[in-house]
Amino acid sequence: MTTQADIDTQVEALLARISLEEKIGQLTEIAVADFYKGHDPKEEIRRGGVGAIMYVTNPKKINELQRVAVE
Repeated sequence: MTTQADIDTQVEALLARISLEEKIGQLTEIAVADFYKGHDPKEEIRRGGVGAIMYVTNPKKINELQRVAVE
């Protein structure tokens, strides 16, 4: 059985492995949609600067962006 102390230890270990920039990136939400003509988000995603993406409903596009995030 996993205890709260085990979970706390795992969380602290994960947080210790990521940079401050990556932690801030997890708080950043961007909009990606056909009607939003901003820049290509893939570079921001690659460097860990995006924690959430709004307006993406196409499963293929979602998978594409998720692959970028874990490359």
